[in-house]
Parts: sequence; structure tokens; C-alpha cells
Amino acid sequence: MARPPLPIGSWGNVSITKQARGGFIASARFRDTDGVTRVVTANGTTANKASNALKVKLTQRAAPAGDGVLSRESTVANLADLWLEEVKAGGSIRESTYDGYKAIVERRIRKPLGALRLREASVGRLDAHVKKISNDLGKPTEARHTKTVLGMMFDLAVRHDVLLANPARSVTKVSRPKNEVQVLDGAGVREVYELIGAWSNRQRTGPKTNADLAHVVALHLATGCRIGEVLALRWSEVVEDADGMWVTVTGTVIQPRKGSLYRQDLPKTETGFRRLLLPDWAAEVLRLRRDQARETELDGIFLTRNDTWVSPNNLRRQWRAARKGSDLEWVTPRTFRKTVATTVRDTSSKDEAQVQLGHVPGSKVTDQHYLRRIVKGPNLGTALDDFAPPPEDEQTA
Repeated sequence: MARPPLPIGSWGNVSITKQARGGFIASARFRDTDGVTRVVTANGTTANKASNALKVKLTQRAAPAGDGVLSRESTVANLADLWLEEVKAGGSIRESTYDGYKAIVERRIRKPLGALRLREASVGRLDAHVKKISNDLGKPTEARHTKTVLGMMFDLAVRHDVLLANPARSVTKVSRPKNEVQVLDGAGVREVYELIGAWSNRQRTGPKTNADLAHVVALHLATGCRIGEVLALRWSEVVEDADGMWVTVTGTVIQPRKGSLYRQDLPKTETGFRRLLLPDWAAEVLRLRRDQARETELDGIFLTRNDTWVSPNNLRRQWRAARKGSDLEWVTPRTFRKTVATTVRDTSSKDEAQVQLGHVPGSKVTDQHYLRRIVKGPNLGTALDDFAPPPEDEQTA
């Protein structure tokens, strides 16, 4: 029976031969990627050096050579460019997601790692880079995003037969800081509106301040929508029936780091498509705006004086100016979303809170980032009555 061939990329026993003129030669049979078994040799002044030189040669020969598009000598920057091209050509992700990937590549990968050859991109180097972003720069969220992007990039290198394994997959997981979810109570919400009112009435140069900030915050607190979703609402998506006024969330306003603001006709997630019933006071806010609205091509509830979508960054900037110097410096637009989520959970259920926010059912994100931890014990009624001590007169009898 014929001896089975060596697996591709492997070698047989190493033999050492002493040369007549001095020195040693090490040799071994190696099966190349084309399936042909060849003899590979290496020289050394001692048997040990010849053996080590051969092992280096065999290891390099066993490494994937690539498919011509990439090789082990390609740089991380080359890989990043090819990966971004593939992601964009695939058409399976949203433009905003692609922009986020590209921003991570430009900000956290191209300059610090781009000149490395793929063969030099070891687990240790990638791990040290991600830890630097998380620990030294104090940006754990960016570190997690960087690890994710590196993982997808090096998956491409493996698919192109350049690397045997993805080094980014062994990078240490970046832990999320465990911050207590903070929400507003009724008094806090009233203070929010007071701060916005005081800011709106403040004397300043430039165009007169309109009611957009107060109304956007009101819709935030009525729906729990993301700021981009609130700003993307359209009049055609507002209907009234016997139950009250409903708004349907069908998109979000995107502000890329580079490029023009636009409305993405998709919410952030697939579960973001949802129809929400407004409380009566929020319905009154929209009726007031509708009475003052003019017909526009965009049909937006919140538009600039030039009939373009309102910038989420501008609204955030206005809120920062309004809250400055107050006790509510910690409050962000996301706080309004957390406040709604916690209120819905407390008055209805966690499942209803996830629907309200547009989260995937059963998602851990809701618990970890949007719901304030319950510290109030349950109402047990008479369940613990059997554990009561006897009356004092019986204790002393």
C-alpha cells in the first residue's frame, strides 16, 4: 500500500548531513500548495544552525502566499482599503454604517498600524494597540469598535489565503464600564423645560431662537426615539384615530463626519420601524406646529428656515448651551430616551420598553444601557406575616 502524501504545507523528518568541505546541510521533504512534494535544504556551520535555518525556511514556505490580490508583504493599509471596497460593493450595510467603519479605519487604524506588513500584524501588536486606545486614551467604546473592524479586516486576509488565522480574534476583549443608568423624574423634566425657556429668551446676536429645541425634547420624552429619529419625522406619518395621535418612525437623520446631512429612509435597526401613540400633551405640541407649518417637499416636522433637515449636532449644541452651569450638566438627549424606557418598564413591562425604543426583543442592550436598576422591593402583601414575632406580653410571660 502506498504511503499517504504529506498534508499540504507540512514537511517530513529533518535529516542532517555533514559536508566534506565543512559545515552541515539539513533537508526535509515538503509538500507545496500545488500538491507536489519537494526537497528543501538549508546550510549551517553546525548541525543545530542548519536545522534551525531549515525550520525557518519551512515555516515561511508553509505560510499562505495569498491569491495575488493580497500577500503577506501587503500592508495593513492595503488590507483596510480592500476591505472597505468590498464592504461598500457588497451593498448589505447602510451608508451610515459604512461611514462609521471608514471613520475608525482613518482615525484608529491607518496611521498607527497602516505601515505594518500583514505578516507583522501579530496578536501582541494588535492587542497593545487596542489597549492603548482603551486605557491610555480613555476611549473604551472606540477601542471596542477598533477591535471589531480589525476582526473583519483580518477575516478578509484569511479568506484570501494570506494568513492561517485571524490575529484580531485573539485580542483581549475590551470591558464596558458599568455605569449606573441615570434618568429624570418629573421635577427634573420640569427643570429641563425651564432651562430651555431661559436659554430661548436670552439676548443674543443672530436669528431669533425658535421653539425647535423645546419641541424636539418634548417629542423625545413622548416617544423615547433617538434624536435622529425625532428629527426625521414627517407630517405624512402622523395620523389621528379614536385612540389618539400616532407617529410612525420610518427613518433617521444622519450627519456624517464628512459630507452633507441627509435623511436615511430606514431607522437605525430593522426593529426601529414602529408606530407610537403620543400622550395628549405631545399631540398638542404637534397640532401647534402643524398650524404654523408650511408645505414643503421634504414634509418634515422639524426643518430649518431653508427647508432642510435639522442637524442633530446643532440640537445637541443648543441643549449643551441651555444646561450649562445648571445641575443638569449630565443630561444628554440619550438621557431622555433612558427616562422613557425606564418609565415604560415600570408602568408596563420590559418587553413594552423594548418595543418603544425600537430594540430587538430580548436584547441585553435595553437592560445594560437604558433601564435604571430596580432597587424597590416587591409588595409581598401578607406573605411574610408568619415570620412576625409574638406580642410583647407573650414574650415576657
